[in-house]
Amino acid sequence: MMKTFSKISIGIVLLIYAALISIRIYQGNLSMTTLVWITAISAGIIGILVGLPIWFAHINRKLYEKLRRMMK
Repeated sequence: MMKTFSKISIGIVLLIYAALISIRIYQGNLSMTTLVWITAISAGIIGILVGLPIWFAHINRKLYEKLRRMMK
């Protein structure tokens, strides 16, 4: 389920990224600074969305191991 969430979220972020770039190009005020900021923010959001499921799986695995040790 988390993989599906990640794929959908990343797709939405990429669509918003493309829309923002397109709007800026259409308005004629796309500077290099704006492009770098939009790219950095998008990359950060995608990094978070990719990292969260991995982090949740790690925490879940560690908690499950502790629970198994406690149940012995």
